[in-house]
Amino acid sequence: MSTALHRVESDCFRLIYENESTKEESLELVVPDVCGDVGKILDTRAQVSLNSKKISGDELIISAQAEVSIIYSAEGSCEIHRISALIPFEQSFGLNGGEDCTAIMAQATLSSIDTRALNPRKLLIRAEIKTHVSCYAPDKFVVWDSLENCEEAPVYIQQSQIEHSLITGVCEKSFTLSDEYILPSKYADVRMLAANTDICVFDTNSVGNKLVFKARANTTAIFLNKEDNCLFRYDFTTQFSQIIETDGIGDEHECSVTAQIKELEFTSLPDRENITFAVRMGICAQALCMENISSVYISDAYSNEYELKTEYEEIKALKISEPKTMRISLNGSLPSKASIRDIMYIAPVTLGCTKDRKELSCLVTARGAGIDHNGNIEALEVELKGSCEIPNPENGDVRLLSLCWETLVCEPAAEFSMELVVEYIIEECFQLRSVSGLEIVEEAPQRKEGCPSLIVICAQGHMDIWTLAKKYGSTTELIESANTGEEGFFIEKRPLIIPRE
Repeated sequence: MSTALHRVESDCFRLIYENESTKEESLELVVPDVCGDVGKILDTRAQVSLNSKKISGDELIISAQAEVSIIYSAEGSCEIHRISALIPFEQSFGLNGGEDCTAIMAQATLSSIDTRALNPRKLLIRAEIKTHVSCYAPDKFVVWDSLENCEEAPVYIQQSQIEHSLITGVCEKSFTLSDEYILPSKYADVRMLAANTDICVFDTNSVGNKLVFKARANTTAIFLNKEDNCLFRYDFTTQFSQIIETDGIGDEHECSVTAQIKELEFTSLPDRENITFAVRMGICAQALCMENISSVYISDAYSNEYELKTEYEEIKALKISEPKTMRISLNGSLPSKASIRDIMYIAPVTLGCTKDRKELSCLVTARGAGIDHNGNIEALEVELKGSCEIPNPENGDVRLLSLCWETLVCEPAAEFSMELVVEYIIEECFQLRSVSGLEIVEEAPQRKEGCPSLIVICAQGHMDIWTLAKKYGSTTELIESANTGEEGFFIEKRPLIIPRE
């Protein structure tokens, strides 16, 4: 006879695929006729934009691009030139069961970029982009927590409880942001040579079915001051907030938001009192929402009357922390052989972090330009490194959400320091074993005639009350009642009396 169990279902999303891959692309670039011959390459930097993500058959295809800016000094002179190039990237990931994927999260970041001159009129650019993808499909978290409509059945069940997380929403919003950036009045005749913009989300809140997040668009721009032929860096910030519509996600849900540039355009605005640039940013924001819940499930069952056939289901569960933030201090210095009189500027080009179980190691490559003791403009490059311990549970995994840099400072003796803000979550994966089916075999009774009605345990040893009841044909209630004294019930009490039904 089958015994019905109460089934509890919770709607959620399941991660069906995750991968990270780095791809290199190269491009040969001919120097335009209006530019002088390449003498010395001073700086190469790139703005990465995520164009599209789609599933085609059993493939997930991510399209991105790197808009490269190359700053160089002309051969035989100190004249500064800038040329640009667009390098497209397309990354394919093999995806079995792609038809089940309804939500894709993707991030593309610059891993490395460099340029070398093949001859004074031709350059070779190499760029690496790292792409991280996650695919989610609708799912149900299912457990069985009690007997259903058969409370009188001769079956005893053990209920256990777990605290875990469900991914309840994967949302996305694309939008356009516009602003104006104004240089100080001391700059009268300048030209923008390169600009990089990063989006840093610093606050998220769920209000009803809306997710409100606040972020900063941090732009680092490199300029040429035409009056003295000097290069300088200037940083701009645009603070903004956006609302992402969510379905069935309430105030009790925790959400993390990441955002990145889809397109970026700067335009010089004439006839202004100070030099002004209009910026137009296309931004894609992606949100992952989760809910922390408590689930009760049947972990074991037995019968003292009949043989009991028990079916079990192995269930994967996930515990996700709320988004956490840490600050890491990084330090670096110019090579000892560098002979620089003045540093014009230095600015980050790539940001990267590697993680093991307990430590996060970060590396930032920064480039710039300076003037040596002979008055020549030289290229500068410095690596800044730092690490930090992560309070990580034994079976936890750290997932990085975003990296944002702050306050790159040049110390005396060409020493550099900066702050890197890292946002992350910790995921703990575990399995539980839930009873999913029970069948009473009435043709196979368990009770035998002539068996003792009472068992007394005198030997020391540890066994929980449920295991004792199941082993000796009793119940937890009978054992507890028979061994409760003035000081209460202790499973370690000896002798321990086990009444049998």
